[in-house]
Amino acid sequence: MSALLPGPGRPPFVKLLPHLAIGVGVGWSVLGALVWFDIGGLGTLVSTARPRSVVIFMLMAVFAITWGSAAMGAAIMSDTGDDPPDGGHPAHEPAAIPVRVRTARR
Repeated sequence: MSALLPGPGRPPFVKLLPHLAIGVGVGWSVLGALVWFDIGGLGTLVSTARPRSVVIFMLMAVFAITWGSAAMGAAIMSDTGDDPPDGGHPAHEPAAIPVRVRTARR
């Protein structure tokens, strides 16, 4: 499981995979509820369609793309960027350091 976690040497999109999985799961759950409760006649359309497997596959693909991308977009927009850029310690902000400077007399 640790191979899936983000870290040094791993691509940054690995952080988005859990959000993608959650979005696809929620989307398929919504699709299942729409078909099961026959909201908008969707359950009737699916049950009378021939071939039924193609219709179900197309609906699942559309809901996976829509809900998965929405979940990934929410993850990207809520990212604060506090993660260290190289996987080590966080980068420190530059600070002003007072320095004595000798000037020539006129």
